[in-house]
Amino acid sequence: MAQFMPATSEWIAGLYPDLAERAPFSPSWSIRALVTYDQWLWARVSAADGCQRMAMVLSAYNGGLGWIARDQRLARARGLDAAIWFGAVETVNAGRSAANWRENRDYPRRILYTHQARYTAWGPGVCQ
Repeated sequence: MAQFMPATSEWIAGLYPDLAERAPFSPSWSIRALVTYDQWLWARVSAADGCQRMAMVLSAYNGGLGWIARDQRLARARGLDAAIWFGAVETVNAGRSAANWRENRDYPRRILYTHQARYTAWGPGVCQ
């Protein structure tokens, strides 16, 4: 349901008592951990609007929060708006391998523009 690197699953289990019984292969635990982690990331990422912010949160979930900060710095240095993911921050690579960068850039797009549409009956998506 959701995937976590071993270090991340240990970290989040230690940080949140509800997740203390670490079980990354349990669908129930992994979904609760995913939502908790995304909320944690959301609180630490700022962007121009909810869509840009969610894209950065998804990128951080996929590749690590530190990369968002590095990519935003590089985007700013190149004259791009560091508060805009699509067409700005997503276009720069502050040092990942080419394969990791491609996967990380595809992930927010895939979630927000391919999968989000499947769940509109549950409410409006963050990116329209």
